Amino acid sequence: MSSNLDNDINFKNMYNYQAKGLITTNDNYNKYIKYLQFFFQKDHEKDKYKKEFMNDTYILIDKRDPNKKIEITPTKFINIHKFYLELKNQIDVILLKFFSFIESKDNFTNENREQFDILKKKYSAYKEKLEEINLINVDFYKEIDLLNIQKLEKTNDLIIRYKKKLEVYSQIKTMIPEQLKTEMIQMFAKNKMSPPDNAHIRNLAKTNNIPADDIELWFSWIEENYYYLLLKQEISKINNQINMKELNHDLNTKYFIIKKPVIKE
Repeated sequence: MSSNLDNDINFKNMYNYQAKGLITTNDNYNKYIKYLQFFFQKDHEKDKYKKEFMNDTYILIDKRDPNKKIEITPTKFINIHKFYLELKNQIDVILLKFFSFIESKDNFTNENREQFDILKKKYSAYKEKLEEINLINVDFYKEIDLLNIQKLEKTNDLIIRYKKKLEVYSQIKTMIPEQLKTEMIQMFAKNKMSPPDNAHIRNLAKTNNIPADDIELWFSWIEENYYYLLLKQEISKINNQINMKELNHDLNTKYFIIKKPVIKE
């Protein structure tokens, strides 16, 4: 527990660093991965380096010049969910000790004072880390809530569009062949996703011997379907965003980087 706090890492800042992919796009991290891959690959006679592992550090030693070394201290991870529970447990233990000092009938000695001061420092440090982790969760759920609000708004618009296209379809009196429907969809697309003007509608109606009012309704139905499908795509995109954020949050908190890798060349 204390070793994780000794690094004086701000959990919120480190989470942002990790969540935004900076850890994987950082040149130093790419170098770290390259050296690790070399270290763990199968040995060959032509390898430039010898390999050693000492004090949790991977060491590559130049075969021609043993004084030339590359020392790789690996990334350290923790499960932030478990760490959070450990912090809370430690705080509860400290509070119990506080109460034992308060309720004790013995005199408050210098030794008690020293213990009390140590516990105060630990309590402050643990509370600070709890607050940093809470900020991570607050910001994450705020993002998810905003996306869910957008999703609800789009879903409401989708229902309205669905009812509208059914309403338009119910007013159509003349069914048309699929070939003509395809032609009309193509006309709609060429007209920048909107129905053509009245002159084109009348001409199409005359050519196909279909009332102009019905041709106009068919174009309205095509338009409603177009916006209906657009909304479905937007909702699908929001769902993908939510799923990706939840997946990344889960991954980044289960394998939270508590210490960045260090490379000495």
